[in-house]
Amino acid sequence: SLMNRYSLTGTIRYEGSNRLGKSRTARWLPTWNVSGRWNISDEPWMRSLQPYLSHAVLKASYSLTGESGPSWVTNSAVVIRAANHWRPGTGDNETALDISSLANPDLTFEKKHELNIGTELGFFDNRVNFTGDWYKRNNFDLIGIINTMGLGGEVSKYGNVASMTSGGYELSLSTINVRTRDFKWTTNFIWSHSHNKVTSLYSTKRVIDLVKGSGFAMEGYANHSVFSIPFAGLNEEGLPKFINTDGKETITGINFQLSTTSGSDALNFLEYSGTADPTGVGSIGNTFEWKGLRLNVFITGSFGKGGRLDP
Repeated sequence: SLMNRYSLTGTIRYEGSNRLGKSRTARWLPTWNVSGRWNISDEPWMRSLQPYLSHAVLKASYSLTGESGPSWVTNSAVVIRAANHWRPGTGDNETALDISSLANPDLTFEKKHELNIGTELGFFDNRVNFTGDWYKRNNFDLIGIINTMGLGGEVSKYGNVASMTSGGYELSLSTINVRTRDFKWTTNFIWSHSHNKVTSLYSTKRVIDLVKGSGFAMEGYANHSVFSIPFAGLNEEGLPKFINTDGKETITGINFQLSTTSGSDALNFLEYSGTADPTGVGSIGNTFEWKGLRLNVFITGSFGKGGRLDP
């Protein structure tokens, strides 16, 4: 820190997890963060603007962080469990060892590069305060289920199968509207917007997973996206018609178990219907204080969420 105006902070961390793969490149992860802060309001040339602009800060950070993934993913070594195998006779059985989960020596941390830029502003002796933050993230080595050819006796297993980009901003405004000896009225407004896009996903996707309404992942779209089979109206008998994979109208020819892996366009006939996660979240609250009594009146809301209606 220099003259209480310019600050530079850096951290580095080196950690490992026995839940991840045996490979040293997979088990160990160095994470780091570098950030800077400029207290603009402490500059000598800012004194002429006080108390109209009473507080001003500019800050930024860039980091690499990681997580070991869901707690139930433990592919560091093969998992073998005891079992009783029954024979044709109900009274005959013998103990055995079953492979519950194969080892994945290259399973590694879920990682994220993140850039943050923010500002803090205070006006009129800090009676009005504004905070704004913008961020951009690059997530990679995300853990999920991948289907295999079944070698070793396990058809599906967990691996580093996806990457995703995301970003957004958050705005906050706080005002002191009235302040006397016994009474105080403050208002707080918060608004945040976020978006993301799956850039790669090496996993199996089925029609039923994409259209059921709870959201699923597809390359080029947001995580937890909702898709729909194109509706083509009713036929002369009043039956609903849909567009199938060949681009033709049908009343019976939709295969809900149709699946595909990365790089295939077999599911491109589906229509994008939005995301199951809200893209905007906001709130506004008013707080009234009088002689030790406090009343808080607030409204919260979320926007941009889509999904399937209850049938």
